[in-house]
Order: sequence, then structure tokens, then C-alpha cells
Amino acid sequence: MVRVLAIDFGEKRIGLAISSEDGKIAFHYKTIQNTSFEKAIKEIQEIVKHENVKRAVFGLPLTLKSKESESTGRAREFFTRLKKTVSIPVVLVDERFSTKRARKNLSFKKVPKEAVDQEAARILLEDYLRRNSK
Repeated sequence: MVRVLAIDFGEKRIGLAISSEDGKIAFHYKTIQNTSFEKAIKEIQEIVKHENVKRAVFGLPLTLKSKESESTGRAREFFTRLKKTVSIPVVLVDERFSTKRARKNLSFKKVPKEAVDQEAARILLEDYLRRNSK
């Protein structure tokens, strides 16, 4: 395996998680303020380079009935721009329930929204690593 970056896209914030260098463990990384696609993509590009990331996992927000919504459209737009810009493969994954699971994981303490975003990304990454470790 290789180092993987998970991206939990949100209209206001983008949560990031990163794997260990061997691609086995998922860690919280940071939260990017989503003030513009260009700024966020540039920051992700810098992280990919600085952290020697070889693959990215991008959470696609679908409805409970597996349908696309307005937020899915914005996420797809960001994904398309990101994929054209970064020099690594970017894989789409279903991110339904990741934020709900993140809130549940962190419910025992008061945490900022940024921590929830990072935990959602960590959950996406952990699920991806588990599915692809075989």
C-alpha cells in the first residue's frame, strides 16, 4: 500500500485524513476552509506533495436512497476540478453516514466542527483501507 489522503467535502469545510506511510492506519490530518475551490485545491496539492501522497479518496455525498442532491453536484464539481489538477489517482467513495458516525464517535466530548470533519474523513479512509487491504 501507499500513503492515501481522504477528503470529506463540505460546502464550508473540507475534512482531511491521511494514512500511515504503509497505508494501514488512518489519522486525522486537518480541516480546510472551503472559501473557494481554487484555494482548497491548491492546499490539497501542497499536502499531496509535502506528505508524499500517492492516492486520494473523495467522499461523494448521496441521499439515503442513493440519489444525488444539490450538495452532490457541488461535490462532483470540486472532484472533477481536483482530479484534473492533482497528479495522483482520486477515487470516489460513498460517504453516506460518515458524518453521522463521526458525530457518534465524538459525542462524549464537546468538539469543534473541524474535528467532526476530520473524523468523517478518517472514517472514509479507514473503510477504504480496510476494503483494499486484501
